[in-house]
Amino acid sequence: MSPPNRRWRDRSCPDLRRRTAAIVMGGKGAHVKRIKGWRPYSRMARIVTLLVLLVTGCNMPPGTEGNTPGECGDGADNDGDGLFDCNDPDCGQSEDCTAVVGDDDDTSEGDDDTTAGDDDDTAGDDDDAPVSACGGSATHARVGSTAVLVNHFHDISGTATIVDDCTIRIDAFGFDGNGINVQIYAGQGGNYSSGFSLSENLVNFPIGYQNETLWLTLPTTRTLDEVDGLSVWCVPVGVSFGDGLFSP
Repeated sequence: MSPPNRRWRDRSCPDLRRRTAAIVMGGKGAHVKRIKGWRPYSRMARIVTLLVLLVTGCNMPPGTEGNTPGECGDGADNDGDGLFDCNDPDCGQSEDCTAVVGDDDDTSEGDDDTTAGDDDDTAGDDDDAPVSACGGSATHARVGSTAVLVNHFHDISGTATIVDDCTIRIDAFGFDGNGINVQIYAGQGGNYSSGFSLSENLVNFPIGYQNETLWLTLPTTRTLDEVDGLSVWCVPVGVSFGDGLFSP
């Protein structure tokens, strides 16, 4: 029995009641929630609390890439896992990574199915020839030439054909879709670092491309005189994933 007018305290446990606190995790990091009666007079308690705040407050567990609209196409590693945009599996279902440029199931009206890069004969699908930007003119000596794409990285395949003075078609195109910014580049003599782009960014990992048809149009400021080969070119790194030179 404790004395009637004296506060009881167990001397074997040196005032733990006053050393109790909770580390509370929140959207802005960790903080210490002071419980009634707690006073952080212990030097060791202060040191431990500071270490916890430094570790948990500055290195919160990463979120998920793609939780915010646009994250899968902003060129940033938003969840800190070392993978960017469509290279991050978290973006596998994002519209930024599933839409295929020129495909019949993109956002264009009149699409006919939900298969990326299909090869049916329905009008308006992705393997119908686009309207030629040069009116179908086929006067250049390179018209009709073909180039077989040789793989260096990422499973590149396909055969390119010069259709007219401003149009090139790639048949049976293959690419695993991996990379940061990968485009079809035209060049001369295998020098694609001084070449020019014929496509938008083709990265769409993990979907990729298998036996697909790509239609490419030369910019109005370019001619076939500047094109004797094509490359699947990694723009930021300056590396050819696969390429080929045209021959009659």
